[in-house]
Amino acid sequence: MSEAFRSAYAPIVEELGQLAPAAGVLDAHTHLGADEDGRSLDPVTLLRALDEVGPTTRACVFPFHDPERRPAYRLPNDRVLEWAAESDGRLIPYCRLDPAEEPVQEAERCLARGARGIKLHPRAQSFGFGIAGKLAQAAGRRLVLERRAALTTGATRTRPQATSALRSLLVIPTDYGVLCLIFLLLGAPMVFFAAYTLLFVGSAGYLALAAVKWFRVMQSLDRRPTGMPTPEGTS
Repeated sequence: MSEAFRSAYAPIVEELGQLAPAAGVLDAHTHLGADEDGRSLDPVTLLRALDEVGPTTRACVFPFHDPERRPAYRLPNDRVLEWAAESDGRLIPYCRLDPAEEPVQEAERCLARGARGIKLHPRAQSFGFGIAGKLAQAAGRRLVLERRAALTTGATRTRPQATSALRSLLVIPTDYGVLCLIFLLLGAPMVFFAAYTLLFVGSAGYLALAAVKWFRVMQSLDRRPTGMPTPEGTS
């Protein structure tokens, strides 16, 4: 980057730093590896870019439309899983699947190796609700295994007894694992619709309750950049 460009870009970088949430930033959509159209991104370059945002910035990562994707995106998925394992938790690996090439088997293999999600690309590979349901089943099975292991080993966090049960019930509609398990009902459309409707109502109720607290937090924030005067000209 030239010095002139760096100088021109500096105020934007400073303002973005002021606006960044205290809890950190998560890039939810990042491709790694190589694409058959010539684009590429390696983990070193990505981590360098994340460092410019902040030392704790993370990213969800998955393969490009890799020219070495056959069979079943196995090699690109393995690369992403290895890069994520070496990133000290800053890269969150997703596995990419082709619905025409053993998607359920590849999903189960990658989830067992540490993948935290599944990437499907509607433009590159066409897919329908049938395969989505099967993949949700695979993810749900993995979630059940992980939670069972956590309970067995005592890895779950302890919370105050007075609030843990109530809070657990209130957040059920927002649990991604519950959403995945509901997709197991896709084979019975009416049952699925009823369960999904209950989940929607529960999520809306939780949002309504949480919005009060969020509004208070937002009111307490002063978003003015440091040194910017108030409309009256005072700081």
